[in-house]
Amino acid sequence: MSDFNLRGANPQAGFGLARQLMVLGGTFAITTGMLASAKTTDLFDIPEGFTPVRFRFIPSDMDTNGTPTLVLAVGDSGDDDRLITANTGGQTGTATLDALVASTGFLYRYPAQSVAILKATTAAATAVAGTLTALLEGYIA
Repeated sequence: MSDFNLRGANPQAGFGLARQLMVLGGTFAITTGMLASAKTTDLFDIPEGFTPVRFRFIPSDMDTNGTPTLVLAVGDSGDDDRLITANTGGQTGTATLDALVASTGFLYRYPAQSVAILKATTAAATAVAGTLTALLEGYIA
């Protein structure tokens, strides 16, 4: 027998209170207007009780300037960068996997239904339309 017992602290599938794995989001067409400074775009709904554990954030190259400036964030109505903060992947089309901001997004339990919101925190120097694959993985207990 162990010195400490945490088995009941986190419900596991098949042991009473099971967690339901969910993947929210998809691939979105991003227009140049969405890449202007401080512009926000609703991406997908986040249900009440959802707890994020991973965010797959894959932007195409949406700033073709020789010195790109595009910076993106993804948050919700309570925190505009709860899930992704200061991401420069849209400058070169670089994938960002498992990118939750640990202090604000990781294991945050949504107390009410919310919306994932994309925000251009710094505008693109030369904006071009592109795509964004945003897949938020988590569970509802």
